[in-house]
Amino acid sequence: MHLDLINHFRNAMHGQDVVCSFVYLNRAREANLDDQRFIDIETKAAYQEKMLEELHLALYAQQKIIDRLQIQLSDLKKRAEDTAPEGEIGPANEKPPHY
Repeated sequence: MHLDLINHFRNAMHGQDVVCSFVYLNRAREANLDDQRFIDIETKAAYQEKMLEELHLALYAQQKIIDRLQIQLSDLKKRAEDTAPEGEIGPANEKPPHY
């Protein structure tokens, strides 16, 4: 499209007008590039925002699992302390029967 406009200006104008036309076209092309850069930045920002939200949800789910596991570990420690009184030999400390 830009090439068609350039050819149109070449055919329609001469001298300084052509130079001004090229300046105008270059500015228009730069504006289009700036618009595209802005669109690219917005796209990247939206993608990063989506990824950040996904990471937040994953972190939240992992923290819930960690909290649940900590509660289970605490319950197991209490149960182990309640079932094995101190000073008593437990299965881990017993000698095997072949000794």
